[in-house]
Amino acid sequence: MSLIKTSGIILNSRPMGEYDRIVGIFTEDIGRIDGIAKGARSFKNRFGGSLEPFTHCRLGLFRKRHGSLYRIESADIVNSFSQVRKDLDLILHSSSMVDVLRKITPLEDPSKPIFTLLLRSLDRISAGEHIDNVLFFYQIQILHLSGLGLRFDGCVKCNRKVTDFSRTISIAEGGLVCPACINKTGGGGILASGGTIAVMQRWQTMVSSHINRYRLAESMKNEMRGILDLQLGHVTGKKLIDIRRYVTR
Repeated sequence: MSLIKTSGIILNSRPMGEYDRIVGIFTEDIGRIDGIAKGARSFKNRFGGSLEPFTHCRLGLFRKRHGSLYRIESADIVNSFSQVRKDLDLILHSSSMVDVLRKITPLEDPSKPIFTLLLRSLDRISAGEHIDNVLFFYQIQILHLSGLGLRFDGCVKCNRKVTDFSRTISIAEGGLVCPACINKTGGGGILASGGTIAVMQRWQTMVSSHINRYRLAESMKNEMRGILDLQLGHVTGKKLIDIRRYVTR
């Protein structure tokens, strides 16, 4: 077994036996993995706080001969993002990002763009930027980078431009549906304003450094949240964390 050196972000962990810990990590070079940290729960824990959730580390890993677990040999902190764990709202928003990543990305499917997206999102949340903006942008981007994003440049059925003020999105069809094609999708869909659609389309390809310039009205946030909740639930087939039950702001 050769030593693998890579960068990773700790997603979660759970106890294993009396002294060890199973750690979920999203690595820059391997993708999402599960690793075992021997002695991480012992009195002489050599990992310190490096395996706390959201921590960015430099890792030394060995791939176990049997099974899918990696052995975590070393973990050196690059950025602990400790301020995130001191604020309930930041914990909830960061946990939601991790939850989405774990449900969308398969094991050992590396994606440096998604790794960078998560790292920059944690950095922006830690810096005190608008946490709703950061979360919405993250969700839109991870869907887009995974090839699961909604189509907004025209009707998904006929390619006709959709210019109505209130526009219909079909989650099942994967994007906008023009009034003439709604019946072809079985009816239904989500109504959203042109402004919300424009922001979501722009954020699919925009760099994250610009999102703090946007001041989203509550009505737009509600529309965007509703669309993304349904889209993420549809593509993952699983219920996501509902942070609105706990947010304090």
